Amino acid sequence: EAEAEKAARAAQQQAARDAWQRKLDAEPEAVRAVRPYLNQRVRATLSDGRHVYGRLRCTDDKCNVVLADTYELRRVQHSDEHSTEVAHRLGLVLVPGEHLRAFAVDMRGVAGSESRVVAGVGGTV
Repeated sequence: EAEAEKAARAAQQQAARDAWQRKLDAEPEAVRAVRPYLNQRVRATLSDGRHVYGRLRCTDDKCNVVLADTYELRRVQHSDEHSTEVAHRLGLVLVPGEHLRAFAVDMRGVAGSESRVVAGVGGTV
């Protein structure tokens, strides 16, 4: 009987792996394109021109993205010639896909690197 239980458990595990693979194969291209960047620092450009920076936590087939530890850099004008950037902490943020215009891996702080554009959005990634 122990052998029968092992065989049944192995069959269940294989069925679960097969179901997961079918789910991955059915993934929309937009989701597949950003999957390698999960848990990476990213910059999202919004439809109103703002940029938010955060760690990509998840996405869906409508290009909605959830960013954790998110902040927005805002330029504060002190005079005609002097301005500074101030970081505003936002925390956990859901960016609706309809408002996501561009998406890039945030390479700031990596020597010799700049942000690398992953996708320009506008309905598709």
